[in-house]
Parts: sequence; structure tokens; C-alpha cells
Amino acid sequence: MDLISTYPFLVLCLLLWVPSAALIALRKDLRPVQLRIGLLSLPFATTEWMFYPDYWAPKFLFDLVDIIGFGIEDFLFVSALGVFSSSAWFVATGKSLESKASSIKLLTNRASKLLLVCAILVALCLILGIPMIWASPIIMAGLTVFIVVKRWDLLRPAWQGGGLVCAVYTAICLVLAALIPDVFALNWNVEKFSGISILGIPLEEYTYSLTAGALATIFYPYAWSSPVLNR
Repeated sequence: MDLISTYPFLVLCLLLWVPSAALIALRKDLRPVQLRIGLLSLPFATTEWMFYPDYWAPKFLFDLVDIIGFGIEDFLFVSALGVFSSSAWFVATGKSLESKASSIKLLTNRASKLLLVCAILVALCLILGIPMIWASPIIMAGLTVFIVVKRWDLLRPAWQGGGLVCAVYTAICLVLAALIPDVFALNWNVEKFSGISILGIPLEEYTYSLTAGALATIFYPYAWSSPVLNR
């Protein structure tokens, strides 16, 4: 039990991998999506220094966050979130994606546009001095809107997928709080930001999971030009 309470972020990552692994097992047809989005998520693990220790300050394995700015937990977290968020809506609704091979030129073109939109949003957040824990949802919401404008058929998957991911992530946070009493009060600096908690969970966790879920649900079908199909 001491080990659990010592490493709350690691416990959160492992809890998040439970539904992620379940989705991998349930839908063989979605595994290419899960693999690609999981891998594409990995570089975001290195952004931990933007959140630690201002937003939160949990203990990391081998204290890596204090040495290199991120830890093993970050890779576990972003990959699990990527796998789950990219496929949860499709599993819940019984939908699938048409397997299409996009050209490198098309993928590069769309990636460039998304990176440009992302860079503009990042610059605006920096200019306005918005803390990264709030800037991240703003950026993800902006990218989601950009994709939906290009693909209106992805509007419903975006908001439903975001809501689903937020709901499951909330349940995971509640399990974490049951395993480690006062985990959010002890490791999250809620009072420095919104100061609002719902069911004991900081508001920022809701906004982050909601926007991450919305973006991840529709990123693959947009980038790979894959129509959403009924199974």
C-alpha cells in the first residue's frame, strides 16, 4: 500500500491501461489505429516539464522528472490515453473505419496544416500567458474544430468520443482516489489554477480528458482519409 501511495501517477497510468488493453483485445480491426495513435502520442511524454511542478508534483520512478523533465510514467500515460481515446467511441457505437492507404503526400499535407494550426494556438496561448494546463485543452479543442470544419461527418464522433473518454477517465480518477485518499489534494496544485474540484477531481482533469478524447477520436479518420462505417 505504501508503494501505491508513493507513486500516484504510476498507479493512474496502470489504471488507464486496463480499459486500453481491453479495447485492444476486443477489436482486432482497430489495432492499426490504436498502434499508430499510441506511437504518435509518445513524443508528448516529453512535455511533462510544462506541467510539473506548477500544476502537480507527484513522485516519479527514479525521480526522472527532476533529471530530464519527464518520466517513464509519462510514456505509459500518453500511450494509454492515445490507444483508448482513438478507439473508445468506435467500440461503444459498434462503428469501424474503412481501411485505406493514404499517400505520404496527403499525410504530410494534413500533418503540416495541423502543425501550423497548433503552432498558431501555442503562440497565442504564450502571448496571452495562459498556463499550459489550460492551454493544452484550448489547443486540442482548436485542432478538433479545424478537423470538424474539414470533415463535418466527424462532428458527432468528436463530441461523443470526448464525453466518453472524459467519463471513463473520471471513473479511473475516482478509483485512484479510493486507493489513495486525498491523492488530488496532496499531489495537485488545484488552488493555483481554477480552484474547482468536482467529485474531488480538479476541473482541469475534466477539460484535458474531454478535449484529448475529442481530438484523438477523429484524428485518425481525418489524417488517413478513413470513412466511418457500420460494422
